[in-house]
Amino acid sequence: MKIDPSKLRELRSRAGLSGSELARILGVSQAYVSMMESGKKPYLDDEKIAVLCEKLQCKAADVVISPPPSAPPVGTAAPESPRSPRHGGDSLSLSAGPTLADVAAKCDAVAADCAAVKEDLAEIKALLHDLLAAGGLEALRRAHERRKKKTAG
Repeated sequence: MKIDPSKLRELRSRAGLSGSELARILGVSQAYVSMMESGKKPYLDDEKIAVLCEKLQCKAADVVISPPPSAPPVGTAAPESPRSPRHGGDSLSLSAGPTLADVAAKCDAVAADCAAVKEDLAEIKALLHDLLAAGGLEALRRAHERRKKKTAG
């Protein structure tokens, strides 16, 4: 369900919860709560909506944005359009979003990226350690100071 960002922020503040506290309660990251409150990630599943409403002491209608009455429910076929099979085109439909398998695959990819970044950072740390041990940092400082003097004078 789509969350109203300003209502979420207002209700969270009224309940005296920080963004990180709400994140822990919902089982999401603090960054995700921040994105919900800014409207960048405005969706929560029904289970999390129930937890949210319990903790914020509100009804779902207080924090959820209802789709306009003319909009078809998510997951149903869209109204016929000029590109529908009847008119010789492909059929159109709205989907409920990515599947759990899609989300799991994305999580695996992010985890792999994080592992690669961690390895890169370990290598950079080792190089910096070697540079410090060789006195290279002081040489870099002197060169930087000389460059600053040349551009200033």
